[in-house]
Amino acid sequence: MENQDPKIIDVTVRRGGFLVHNKLLKEQVVDIAKGLRDAGVTYVELSHGRGVGAKRAGYPALFSDHDLLEAAQAAAPELKFTAFMSSYPYSLFEAERIQKFVEWFRLSVDLDEIEKGVENLKALRKTGGKVMALLERAHRVSPEGCAEAAKAMEAAGAEAIYLCDNFSSMSGEDVKAYLEAIREAASLPLGFQGYNATGQAVGNALAALQSGAEWLDASLLGLGPSGGMVPLEVFAALLQRLDKGKSFNLQRLCRAGRWFALPAVRRLPASNALDYLMSGHKLDYYPLDLLEMLAGILEITPQALVAELDAQNPKRIRLKENDIREFLASHQLDFDVVMEFLKTGEIPAQEAASPS
Repeated sequence: MENQDPKIIDVTVRRGGFLVHNKLLKEQVVDIAKGLRDAGVTYVELSHGRGVGAKRAGYPALFSDHDLLEAAQAAAPELKFTAFMSSYPYSLFEAERIQKFVEWFRLSVDLDEIEKGVENLKALRKTGGKVMALLERAHRVSPEGCAEAAKAMEAAGAEAIYLCDNFSSMSGEDVKAYLEAIREAASLPLGFQGYNATGQAVGNALAALQSGAEWLDASLLGLGPSGGMVPLEVFAALLQRLDKGKSFNLQRLCRAGRWFALPAVRRLPASNALDYLMSGHKLDYYPLDLLEMLAGILEITPQALVAELDAQNPKRIRLKENDIREFLASHQLDFDVVMEFLKTGEIPAQEAASPS
């Protein structure tokens, strides 16, 4: 297992798209796809950052997943495409429309909603597509908890299991322990997705490789929100030092990053204080900018805000709108009033200014 050449899925479009609110031009996506093909990449994830169908659900985007996949496949038919499927219904509604372009569906599974993940996975399997189950925000639960989830996903028909360190809070030893527990519970191929907010993504990806992971995620220049992802160019160079990844052309990878990916998103990933705080508490919330604004409104430090959110939601895998509503209500503030103030700079009618 350790000597196996890993399968790398490039996630530049899906993760890097967050840096421009997923408003990538079709021509930019095509250029990135062709650049990756020319650099020896086989697998490319091409879908909205919030999951297939997110544009139809109201999230910003210029083109549908179908349109982008169609254009990229026409330009680079040698590529094998994957698509990220949200746990929300809008992704399932679009699955059949894009199936002809996609080698793998990659289903987001929240570890506090395993039954929902099983239902979604079975629904995707009915399309005839292959499904990877992505165990999201894994470090919020124990290795044993992830192993139980993996067992349930295998029973539901998953054909690969991904361990996802969304918080960038895992160490290499953590990665090994979690993958070992999952391997003992399920007999499927394993993958690892490492986020880089705390600078550990490359080391963790190497640890995953040493632990038998067959699938790994990376993006050109490490593009992605917050601290980004595993930089594909860096990881390809390290693989070649280990006598792996010989299909990658490093010069062309670097060129694709500089010429196509960076101009499309216009900035490199960078972590901020909230990224580090959320990583330490193993919490996840999108968009993080809102939490920083709320700390300013409440006149408390971001450290205090994150600690309070963690204490109020000890079993929550990721924070949702209702969690923020309850948090604001505990401070005698109404969520809708606060959001209106942030949008317009004005406070709505006085009678709506405090929760009932």
